[in-house]
Amino acid sequence: MTAPVGAIRDALSYLARFRGRLFVIKIDDRVLESPLAAVLVHDIVLMQRMGIQAVLVAGARAAIDRALRRAALPCRYHRGLRVTTEPMMEHVIHAVSALSTRLMSLFSECGGHAAAGNWVRARSLGVVDGVDYDRSGRVERVDTALIRALIDREVVPIVTTIGWNSIGTAYNLASDDLAVAVAAGMQAAKLFVAATAPGILAPDRSGRPAGAQPLRASGAYATMTVDEAAELVAERDSGLDAGAQVMLRLAIAACRGGVERVHVIDGARDGMLLEEIFSVGGSGTMVYANRFADFGAAAPEDVPAIMSLLQPLVTGGLLVPRSPELIGAAIDDWVVYRVDDTIQGCSGLDDLGGGDTEIVGLAVNPPHRAANVGRRLVELLLRRASDRGARRVFVLTTQAIDFFRELGFRDADLASLPAARRSLYDRQRGSRILMIDPRRTT
Repeated sequence: MTAPVGAIRDALSYLARFRGRLFVIKIDDRVLESPLAAVLVHDIVLMQRMGIQAVLVAGARAAIDRALRRAALPCRYHRGLRVTTEPMMEHVIHAVSALSTRLMSLFSECGGHAAAGNWVRARSLGVVDGVDYDRSGRVERVDTALIRALIDREVVPIVTTIGWNSIGTAYNLASDDLAVAVAAGMQAAKLFVAATAPGILAPDRSGRPAGAQPLRASGAYATMTVDEAAELVAERDSGLDAGAQVMLRLAIAACRGGVERVHVIDGARDGMLLEEIFSVGGSGTMVYANRFADFGAAAPEDVPAIMSLLQPLVTGGLLVPRSPELIGAAIDDWVVYRVDDTIQGCSGLDDLGGGDTEIVGLAVNPPHRAANVGRRLVELLLRRASDRGARRVFVLTTQAIDFFRELGFRDADLASLPAARRSLYDRQRGSRILMIDPRRTT
């Protein structure tokens, strides 16, 4: 099946944006048990060949649990962190080493190069609440210069959960804390968490709204700001399961540590990493620190993107055709919604004279319609119209009647339109006419 042209354009725009940038990818070791583990590694190699740099952080909790059970040693946790005793350490190191070897084998199978090494300086967690963590440690420093040297040689560094102190004592590290330390230390543009869930799953609130954040069909959140994530974690009766809380805390720590975006994806599904990077809608949950989307004035160079957004609606009979020349001549009256410097929504004002204005060309790319983008574009235009002294804002629509009514527009008749606009009314099209006083909405 031929890929849609719009999807190809999106992919190329993201490739241009991220070429030369660094992504850190934390892989849950359970993902490596999937038949598609080689496909995930192949996609990482492909991504690297396209000029996007990668560092892997290899989680090992499940593998360590199995190793300890085989050795008849207990798995004990305190505050979500493993308590690693001296007798456990040999088994922990063996399990972690086996995982890094598995990853390097997969890279060799996929035609890539990877290496693991002692790039993390660690220190003991010590005693907390009377619990001695013994050989469990925390990250003290990541040797970013050495990791960067490997990346420059087109080798993908594999950072494992074993760190060493200055006298050579090995410590078992939490993979989440390690991923945050590596991503922040390397000033990564993105941190990906390749987990065994389709993203951060929203709680079952027994019929209550799940929040303002848009949800995917899988039940996972699509996007949220780091502040929204923090509020959700702090909510006493949020209903989040333990796994979702852990991933949200990881995302919050990474964003507040300087990482622009954290993406939680299903690492065991084919193509999820590439889809999250190169498509507008993505596939998992994105938590973002900075504003990944912005509403603002359109510029002359935005005309082709605006035309691309409008054309499917024109073809479907939802909007009237507008030429690039017409839009370009009135570009100062258009506003756009940008996602990662790509326009995903647009609309404009047409000055009808005498204090009357019309909203035209409202279009939003389908993946973003659930996030109230259309509503916010209209609200922005109403503020503009009010600032310009407009008394009436009209909209002519065939399919979005209820949408505009919900924003406060009321039904109007043809006689309400200014004479010049009335003469252009297409009676065969039969658009409904709605009107609002923008001064009452600001």
